[in-house]
Amino acid sequence: MSLRTLMLFTASFALAPTAGIAQDSPAAAPMAAPKKGFTLKDRDGKKLGTIDLIRADGIVTFIRDMRLYRVPLSTVTTNGRTSTTSMSWDEIRK
Repeated sequence: MSLRTLMLFTASFALAPTAGIAQDSPAAAPMAAPKKGFTLKDRDGKKLGTIDLIRADGIVTFIRDMRLYRVPLSTVTTNGRTSTTSMSWDEIRK
C-alpha cells in the first residue's frame, strides 16, 4: 500500500460520520406567520376576506360585508400570502 493510499484512507475515515455521536441537525424552518393584507380562506378553500389585524391576544380579524369577524390565530396556517383557518365559514359566522 502506497503512502498516498494510506493518507486518503485515513482522511476519509476521519471525515466519515460516526455512529453514536450526535450530529447537528438542520434547524426546523420557522412557520410562516399571517400578516395584515394576506388573503384568508376557510377550511374548504373559500375566500373569506383580507386580514385586517392580528391582535396581541391571538385573534385574527377580517372584514366581510362591512362586518368584523374574528378567528383564533391558533387555527390559522400560512402558505405564501394566503392564510387558511381550520374553521368553516358557518363556524365563523356564529
